[in-house]
Amino acid sequence: MPDMSTKRATATPDGGHVALRGRAAELWRETQAAWSLNAPALELLRCAVEALARADEAAEIVSRDGLTFVDRWGQPRQHPAAALELNHRGQAARYLQALGLTLED
Repeated sequence: MPDMSTKRATATPDGGHVALRGRAAELWRETQAAWSLNAPALELLRCAVEALARADEAAEIVSRDGLTFVDRWGQPRQHPAAALELNHRGQAARYLQALGLTLED
């Protein structure tokens, strides 16, 4: 069986379900340029950038709509997108940690 880690993979996340833009697209390009990743590592990277893209999308929604909303009984509630943002950022961090990478602002 050939050693997959020695081959330079040239994949794009096109097969994923999330359109990459901004930080997620930049992370994909920069990581692809800097590292030779085997197929399993590419899948982890794809999952990480998709999770980051979803987190950024949720953050945009929270920025637009606010962190809370008033429900039908007049009670303040956390915006559902706030929980989604937190969840997807955590997922991205776990995928990147599995690759031995970290997000730096």
